[in-house]
Amino acid sequence: MQNPLAWIIEDSGLNRRVLTRVIESFGFEVRCFSSGSEVVNAMNDMWLTVPEIIFCDLMMPKMSGLELIRRIRQNSNFEKSVIIVISAVADSETVEKAKAMNVSGYIIKPSSAARILKALDHALNDFSISDDLRSQIEQQAVKTGSFKVFSEFRRKGA
Repeated sequence: MQNPLAWIIEDSGLNRRVLTRVIESFGFEVRCFSSGSEVVNAMNDMWLTVPEIIFCDLMMPKMSGLELIRRIRQNSNFEKSVIIVISAVADSETVEKAKAMNVSGYIIKPSSAARILKALDHALNDFSISDDLRSQIEQQAVKTGSFKVFSEFRRKGA
């Protein structure tokens, strides 16, 4: 069984590393991008493996995260991909624009493992995540020892 794929689209190397560590602990294979244009190029690759979950920053050079999310949502290959925004932008207008683009979560930077877990928990309970994928992620979390953290997190309702 192949691990589910998560994309991290973030121009900050430090933020990419932190997110990668947390997401990989749940058994995801992670592919990182530092700009929207890298993602657009990847989307045109005929051998592309479509991710189950996408973590996307909004403030990036050349192409905003909102523009990138719009382009991702226009591509029918990505209709089942869950998108979670991770951004320092917290104004209500931007959050509403992101929600209108069918994002499943919005994490305000600076992020913490708890905030990432909360968004991941929401995504796992989102209708667009299949029961098989949810089960696979939770099984991998048990193997890596992350499930205990995840279970505690769910109980506390953080």
